[in-house]
Amino acid sequence: MKQTFINCRNILACAVISATMLFGATGCSTEFDDSQLWNEIEQVKSDLAALEEKVESELNTIKELLDGRITITNVATSEDGTVVLTLSNDSKLTIYPKGAGVPANLVTVIEGEDGVLYWAQYNAEGEAVAIEVDGEKVPVSEAAPQTRINDETNAIEVSFDGGKNWIVTGYDESKADSLIADIEVVYSTWQKDSEGNPVALYCILTFADGSQAKVGMNNRIILDTDKVNVAYGASAELVATAEGATDYMLIMPEGWTCDVEHDVKAGKFAIKLNAPTKADVDNAAADAEGVAKLVVVFGNGNSAIASIMVAAGDAK
Repeated sequence: MKQTFINCRNILACAVISATMLFGATGCSTEFDDSQLWNEIEQVKSDLAALEEKVESELNTIKELLDGRITITNVATSEDGTVVLTLSNDSKLTIYPKGAGVPANLVTVIEGEDGVLYWAQYNAEGEAVAIEVDGEKVPVSEAAPQTRINDETNAIEVSFDGGKNWIVTGYDESKADSLIADIEVVYSTWQKDSEGNPVALYCILTFADGSQAKVGMNNRIILDTDKVNVAYGASAELVATAEGATDYMLIMPEGWTCDVEHDVKAGKFAIKLNAPTKADVDNAAADAEGVAKLVVVFGNGNSAIASIMVAAGDAK
C-alpha cells in the first residue's frame, strides 16, 4: 500500500538542467515552455497537501474515538485485507494491511506504565518511544494534533502543543501504515438486533506498537461484559467506561441493588451488583433474573443506555 511522492526540489533541479541543455541547443530565439514542469510541481504539492490532511484527520479521529466523542458504527473488511471503519460522525477511517516496515519517526500511540495512552514515535531501531514536549509525555486525551509541511524538506511535521513545537514525522515521500494495526469487534452473548444478529458491544483497537484500547460500537458506553451471574445474596463487580459523562442512573430488576463509584476524570463507573437472597426470590419478593440498565447523560446533553443481563442462582 506504499505510494511514492517525488520531492519538489528534485523535480525543479532536473527541470533546470533540462531547460539549460535545451536553451543551449536551440539558441536564444527559442522560448522554453515550462508549463509541464510547473504542472508537475503543482501536482506534487497537491499530493503532499492531501497527505498532510489525511495524517491530521487520522490523528484527530483516533483522539475522538478514545475520548468517546465518536463511535464506530460499522466495520467492513475487503478481500485485500483493507478495513474501513464507518464512524458516528459519518466519516470513514481506513486501516490498510500492514506494510513491509514502519518508517522511523512515524507517529503512533503507546501505553505507559500508568495505563495512560500517550502519543509516540518510532525511532530508527523500530521502537515506539513516547513523545515529550517540554520534558513531559503527551497524553492522547489531552492533545489535539496539528500538522504542516516543512517548506525545505517536504516532510510532514506534527505539533501537540498548539504549534509551539514541531516534530518531524515519518510521513514524507511515502504513505505509511495506519496508526491502527488491527480491530476486533466484541459482540453480546444475548442481545440481538431487529434481524436476529448479535449486537456489537464495542471494538478493541490494536495500535502499531501493540497497545490496545476499547472504543464504542454504536454506543458511547463500554461494558466489560453485558451478562453477569451472581450467587444468591452475593455481589459481582463490573466496569463501564463513558467518557464525558456528567450524570447517570441505574435501573435494577426487582429486589436487586447496586453501588456505583463514578470517576469523572477517568470516565469510568465501578458498578457493584447486589443479588437478592434465595428466600426473597422464592417468596416472589425479588426477580431471579432480569435486565439492569445504565443510563448515562453526557456534557453535551446526549444520553446513552447500556443493558446488562443479571441472574442470581446457587453458588458454584
